[in-house]
Amino acid sequence: MSSESLFAPLRSACNRLRDLVPVYRDKLLIKGRYDLYRPSATWLHAKTNYEIGLNFRFCKYFEIQSEYVFTNDRSLAHHNYSSVYVQVSVRY
Repeated sequence: MSSESLFAPLRSACNRLRDLVPVYRDKLLIKGRYDLYRPSATWLHAKTNYEIGLNFRFCKYFEIQSEYVFTNDRSLAHHNYSSVYVQVSVRY
């Protein structure tokens, strides 16, 4: 098996871009991500996610993380949908 055929699914399957921006050191973090996944390397079944998130650390032991995700999934009848995630982290 050649290396060309071995890595072809990985090369055509996904494209990602992610960035983190610390707004206030050790307190507030803004993050964004673009994610494209094409399981068959065609646009017919492509799934694209656009995410934006916010992390806020109140103290060393307590943090809230939130994300908004807009998804365009071409394999579904209704292509576009949104999701919101909120997570609370407590360290002890």
